[in-house]
Amino acid sequence: MNYKLNVLKKKVKCSERPFSEIPISVGTVGDGQSVFDIDQYCEEAGVEVEDWKIFTQRHRLYIERYAARAEKKTSELFYQNTDGHILMDLSLVFIYLIYKDDDLSAYLFSLLTDVLSDGVCFSDTYVVELAAERLPEEVVRRMFGKVKQEDEDESEEQ
Repeated sequence: MNYKLNVLKKKVKCSERPFSEIPISVGTVGDGQSVFDIDQYCEEAGVEVEDWKIFTQRHRLYIERYAARAEKKTSELFYQNTDGHILMDLSLVFIYLIYKDDDLSAYLFSLLTDVLSDGVCFSDTYVVELAAERLPEEVVRRMFGKVKQEDEDESEEQ
């Protein structure tokens, strides 16, 4: 089954970056519905850009269950921007990321495992940013200098 693609008459600017580690660009259509630009994600993440219909065919069951629970028509989930880019409802972002990027999929599953087993998780970027904010500058320099030295030592051993 192919889903209806709503062609937008006015360009939607997708410039919000909700995740610092993932190059997802988010914008708003209609009455405030958040969407992300799948073409921009693929280009920035260095993954293959493919026809959006392939994703929808492989994940039809999930898409239809989501639409039913959200009380949306499936035609309200997919848009074509004026530049030809495909915009998808933001609620589908994680299933799309898992579908497109095996490395990111493994990373997201490890974070989910942390949440379920420990009750909390932090992204790698957040931990580094938090350390840089809270630790004295000299401690951060020594810490990252040590990591850099360890990386150089490993390179020399190989």
